[in-house]
Amino acid sequence: MVETINDENQHKTRLTAPEIANLWSLYQSDSMVICVYKYMLQIVEDTSIRPILELSLRLAEVHISKIKEYLTQEKFPIPHGFTDADVDLSAPRLFSDDLFLSYTYIMSVNGMAGYAAALATNLRRDIFV
Repeated sequence: MVETINDENQHKTRLTAPEIANLWSLYQSDSMVICVYKYMLQIVEDTSIRPILELSLRLAEVHISKIKEYLTQEKFPIPHGFTDADVDLSAPRLFSDDLFLSYTYIMSVNGMAGYAAALATNLRRDIFV
């Protein structure tokens, strides 16, 4: 059997510099939004907005998990990123629930641009988040 870069179990091509940079950048971004969404979920009052924030948090957590998996398989260090120590979940409300929706929209647009750039620069087809 001919081994290709699409083989999920084993591949010969190591991560390229752009792939590492993309994974690192996406990890930083997703670890930050996890902190932000955890805070938002502590203070959101609008019951129609809460499910959107919960979905956004779950997606970011899945992305982080997948990125860790890729980096671990390649024996590459996991970025420190943002952690629970970087957010005070008991901080008083600073913003309205409407701003949470605007933030989610803007981060979605920026995230799509980042993921599109990563997809365009990845050589290996097994690397996608």
